[in-house]
This record gives sequence, structure tokens and C-alpha cells, in this order.
Amino acid sequence: MNRLCTIALSLALFISGCFVNINVLADETNIEYKNPATVDGITTWDCVWFGHYPRTQNSDGSWNNDRIKWRVINADNNELFLITDESIDRKRFNETNAKINWSNCTLRSWLNAYDGSYNKANINYTNNGFLKIAFTDAERADIKTESIDYDPDKTKTVDDKIYCLSKDEAIDLKYAFPKNSNLTSVIRRANCTAWCRKDGIIFHDTKVLCEDATLYGPNNTNPARRSVEPSNHQYASIWWLRTMMNNTSENTSANRVDFPGDANQNKKCSEDNACVRPALRISADSDEIEYAGTINTNNETSEGTYTVTIDNKIVAEVEKGRKYTFPSQYLGYINTEDNNKVYKPSGSMIVSKNVSFTSIQTVSVTAKNGASIRFNKQSPGIAFTGYVLINNGQPILSEGFTYGMIITPYDYFVEQFDEELTLEKAALGNAYSVIFAKEKDWNNLSTGTMKGGIINLRQFNFTRDFIFRPYMTIHYVNGTDRTFYAENRPETRNAAQVVTAMKQSTAYWNSLTDEQKDAANYYLQ
Repeated sequence: MNRLCTIALSLALFISGCFVNINVLADETNIEYKNPATVDGITTWDCVWFGHYPRTQNSDGSWNNDRIKWRVINADNNELFLITDESIDRKRFNETNAKINWSNCTLRSWLNAYDGSYNKANINYTNNGFLKIAFTDAERADIKTESIDYDPDKTKTVDDKIYCLSKDEAIDLKYAFPKNSNLTSVIRRANCTAWCRKDGIIFHDTKVLCEDATLYGPNNTNPARRSVEPSNHQYASIWWLRTMMNNTSENTSANRVDFPGDANQNKKCSEDNACVRPALRISADSDEIEYAGTINTNNETSEGTYTVTIDNKIVAEVEKGRKYTFPSQYLGYINTEDNNKVYKPSGSMIVSKNVSFTSIQTVSVTAKNGASIRFNKQSPGIAFTGYVLINNGQPILSEGFTYGMIITPYDYFVEQFDEELTLEKAALGNAYSVIFAKEKDWNNLSTGTMKGGIINLRQFNFTRDFIFRPYMTIHYVNGTDRTFYAENRPETRNAAQVVTAMKQSTAYWNSLTDEQKDAANYYLQ
């Protein structure tokens, strides 16, 4: 028989345990960004918010420092290739009429906040360049420095954080742009902001015939044509590419994308009727970017407002794609639709739908004095009991929680090392971690009672004192953990001690079978 006996309780299950790796959930603040996709002639991009720059004007004439929206034109290996959704400013490619290239033009210096040594006009942009004024220190640190080419043979390169697209990039199907540079495509068409237009920039606000994306094909032959309504593309702008006219290494003219979206226009670098549409690369894991929904070639966005509910009370209304930051007052927040996801206090998540959470207000972990022995001479053992309650109720079965018990010889760990019994300390010594992951592993889930122990005890360990400590670990979705331990320190117990106490209770001892008594006496040999 394998019946168990204990001074305080009986034990139905022994688990021989070791330390295990817990698979934590991915951080939901990271969106799985998609490449541009064309369906039924409409191309759609994922977007992000990143940085700030003037865009809109107030009724008193002042300008707002608005967030910048960027389109994801490529998402590869967790890296995002971004270009601004709109043209953000009116800029010359070069402030003087001279033979230049991307490496020494003023536009490059302005975008990257370089000093005068970087451009032929010797203009210093360190204090008023785009990189300096549009981004915080943390944002600048997250922008990747890229080696970009600017000559016909693609052999000459410079290292920049921010730049204009090349002509080749503006006709690359990989980025959803049509391969034909002469194609007047709405995919390349970009509106310009009110800030761009403040000094009288030329823009196009009438209907324009553009080729339909449904018939692009490998060679973009015989494209259908459709009318682009000015309501959706009211302020179409010209925007610079970094490639020089005729793809020469130096010239006084550079390529631009025209109003309808063709990429084969060459204009003098010193002309001031064109805009800039910056591009950059950044990690999709950057904490500095926020998902901004989607936008398509009709300038229709997917942004909306959703509610955040905690403990059956709406606590916030959040725009789609914006971050919500959880209150700091509680221990965590459990997603009511998926209790495997637990969010830490003061942590954040991206809101893409109505969401609801239950707060973790209290966690109680206690250890009970006493121990059990196993009536089995072939696999003898000793076990202990602990309790865990969440919000004064039963524990929650979830990948977001680990319930366990650390068991170790008292003399080895506590006396020798004089250490507190924690997971980190016990992993370095001779200790066991018993994990309770499924309902069947619990003695009584409704009361939060968990029992676990060590089997196959060797005979010289029968009189050896053991100590244990129950615990509960919360695994938050951002990859961090928080562990709660029993504060009370239970008495040490050994198997022989348990049997001796059993014999002192004559009524109990007499209730055992001869086989059970024989198994119990085995611990006293």
C-alpha cells in the first residue's frame, strides 16, 4: 500500500522535482508589423508614431509640436524600414546652386544635424537639424546608423541615421512601389503638412489620373488608370530622392517624386518648391515607437478608440495603436480573455480592441508545520504542505503563474550557508523545486492547498532534517518575474521524527495495517 500518514495532514501526491525553465510570454507591447499589402487595388501600410515635428496650426497662429507618423515600407528580421506618412517640411536639396551629391548636400546635413564640414555650403545644422529637434536622446539612440550608397555603381557610401530614399528604392517592388519610374502611382504620392505649405509651397489639389495597383505585375505594363479624388489627396507634394539626375555621381539636379507619384522627375537642387520625406530604420522592439494603426492609398486609417476595463470598471478610453499604462497600486493585472497574460504594475500594452483585466490585489503564501512519510519501502519519501491564495481566493491555473515549493536539507543549506531559502539561492545548492502547474497536482485547488515532497530518500537521510518554503511567481508579459514566498518559517522535520510521533498516538498507530507499520518502522532502522 502507498497510503501516507502525517502529524498534521495526509499526503496524496509526491513530486520529485528539479528546477525547470519557465517559458514566459512575449511582450505584447511589441506589434507584429507587416509589409505593405495590396488587395483589390488598395495598398495598406502599418504605421508607427515616432518623434515630434510641427504639423498643424492653432487658431492663434501658433504651431503644434505634433507626433510624426511613419509608414512601415518593410519589416524584416525585426527591423522596420520607415518613411514619413506625409512630406514633413519644405527644403532645398542644396542651399546653393552647385555640383553636389548626397554626401555633401545641405539636405543630408539638415536631416542628420551635421555641422558645416559635411556640406559644400558650410552650413552648421547641429542645433537646428531634424535629428536634433525632432527626437529625444533615447529616440536618437534607437535610430540605426545605415551605410547608404549614392553613386551610380553603388560603391560610394556614407553612414547616416536619416536620409531620403534613392530612386532605386522608390521603384522597388519589395517596398510596394511600382517598378516603372514613369508610372504615376498613388503608392508614391504623398500629401504635405500645413507646416510644409506655410510659406506657399506648390501642391496639387485637383483630380489626377493614377495607375491602378491591381495591374502592376512584374513589368508594370498596361496599367489601368483611375481618378484620385482631391478629398483624399488634397495636398499632394513633390518630394526629394537622394539620387542625382541621370544617376551621375555629381550634378546640379536631383531626382524627385512628382505630384501624381512618378519617380522620374529631375529638378535643380536649389529649387525650393519641393519637400522632404525622411526615411530611417529602427528595431521593431524599440520602446520609443508606438503602433499607429494602418493607412491605405485612399488615406483611410484604422485608428479608433477602445476601452480599458479593470475590475468591471472602465478606467480609460485609448486610441487604437496607443499605449495604455497600468496603475502602479496593485501587484498585476490579469487579461480576462486570456489569463496566461499578466501585466505588471506601471507596465504598458498596445490597445487594439476593447480589453478587460482583473487586478491582483493580494497574494498570500504560507507554510504549514508538519510533514508526511510515504508507506513504501522501495521508494520512501517525505512531504510538506503549503497554501497560496490570490485576492483571498483560489489560485489561478495559468502560464502566467508558477506555484511551487522549495525543499532542502536543513544542515546543508541553512546551517552551512546561512542563507534565506529562495529560488536563486536554492538553485546553487542541493535543493529541490516542486512545481504545481496543473489542477491534478494540487491537494485542493479551491483552498489553495499544495503538497509536495522528495521520494527515493536514502536510508542515511531518514534522520536528516529537511526544511521547505512554498512560493508563487508571477510571470509578466514583458519577461520579468516577481516571486512571493511564505514568510513564516516552518519547523524542520525528518522522516524518523514523523514515525516516532505517529507511534506516540496509540489509537492512530493501532489503526494501521501490519504492512503500513512495517513500512513506517523502516524509517527507524
